[in-house]
Amino acid sequence: MSRSRNGVYRHRNSQNYYFKLKDEDGNWIERSSGTSDYQLAKKRKRQAEREIEEGLLPNDRSHWTLKAAVELWLKERKLRVAAGTYTSDLSNARNLKTKLGEDTRLIRLATPEAVKRYQTLRLEDTVSPKTVNNEVLALSAILQDANLWHRVVARYRPLKARRSELGMALSREQEVKLLTLA
Repeated sequence: MSRSRNGVYRHRNSQNYYFKLKDEDGNWIERSSGTSDYQLAKKRKRQAEREIEEGLLPNDRSHWTLKAAVELWLKERKLRVAAGTYTSDLSNARNLKTKLGEDTRLIRLATPEAVKRYQTLRLEDTVSPKTVNNEVLALSAILQDANLWHRVVARYRPLKARRSELGMALSREQEVKLLTLA
């Protein structure tokens, strides 16, 4: 019987499967599939191969904790944005760390389900949808630095936020009436 099972192997001391791939530089990398299901392990290997082909392989930051990633993101962000924006970023980062856990690895947050769970947790705190969207925007920037946001973006939907009428000269009805009369 062949030892190769489509490039998916079982760990000796574990029931989980792993696979080996060549990265963009031609170096062999070994990745755990994180599952003991053979079919799911093959699917995850194919996904990793696609990521390599498209240049979307997660980088070393993908295994950082949220706390470490946030600290670096804030340090870099402080040099690039206005003081008021940075204050807002600090608040967003604090809420992310509180709800998602400082010790959570970024790779575990790079799923649409994790983002949706975060949105639900924040809405349960009676926070406005606009605020939650801003916090997820901060999370997306952190995940982009780790080359992980592409795993979420296709299925991510921002929450619907009510549009403020402050600063508007006409209400929606008045605007429609004006346009029809003109």
